[in-house]
Amino acid sequence: MPPSPTESHVHTEEPDLVFFHFRGHVGADVARRLYDTQLRFSEGKPHLFLILDVQTFEEMPVEARRVVIEGPRDRAPAVPVLGCAFIGASFYARVLGTMIFRAARILRGANAFPLRFCETEAEARAFIDELRRDHARR
Repeated sequence: MPPSPTESHVHTEEPDLVFFHFRGHVGADVARRLYDTQLRFSEGKPHLFLILDVQTFEEMPVEARRVVIEGPRDRAPAVPVLGCAFIGASFYARVLGTMIFRAARILRGANAFPLRFCETEAEARAFIDELRRDHARR
């Protein structure tokens, strides 16, 4: 059964994409559930790319932000993220997203990666495809 269009959810696409759909208020339990999907999908992969659809995102309280910033306490760290595209980010979502990724780099040594704020899914996917091509050339 597909998720409700008003409920935050995540889906994964082989070989390396995690696509988050943040809807409304994203609490700590939701953040843990979504992050856990990313961790399970990342097992055995060399890297990941992220797309975050935040068009109808409203807020993420401090406890939920902590879940994302600190990462898992009982599992191996996630594989490196090589890029992230946000779709439809408000000013609040842009500031919050940038802050969360910077804090994760500082507090748990997460890798630095390019972020892009896009208006459409097609633009986000084009950015991720560009990053994949660049990575493959290395």
